[in-house]
Amino acid sequence: MPRRNRNQAETPRVETQAVEEKEPRKGSRRSLEWQKLARQGVVIAAAVILVLVMLNLNSRLSEFYRLSSERDDLSTRVANLEVTQQVLQTQVAYSKSDQAAEDYAREAHMIREGEVLVVPFAPAGNPTPTPVSQTPTPSAPLNWQVWWALFFDQ
Repeated sequence: MPRRNRNQAETPRVETQAVEEKEPRKGSRRSLEWQKLARQGVVIAAAVILVLVMLNLNSRLSEFYRLSSERDDLSTRVANLEVTQQVLQTQVAYSKSDQAAEDYAREAHMIREGEVLVVPFAPAGNPTPTPVSQTPTPSAPLNWQVWWALFFDQ
């Protein structure tokens, strides 16, 4: 065995083999295809779920808008009914008052004690009616005349 220097380290011999390109195994090709199909399946499933979620959201939004509109309509009706109730309460209070009884009696030609009822009568005979001057009312223009004036008159 030859002598070696201390500084020289012994290097192991590595035999280099030529790397041959081998065809991929059939099993690995199938596993790649299955992985690709699995990814596509996941993407398709996610897309279907997304579409279903969007449809659900759309139906919920339309229901929300319908209910909001109905709420607004009902709040308007409630406000109108509250005003009607106040008017009716005012009428009930007036009808229970002495002033309402007096007004009714006056309309029915009743009198109080000490008052004299005066009922005006129409004069006897045929009074001469006052002549009423009638101004002729302009007739409404026909539909074609309106359109003619719109396009051709100045």
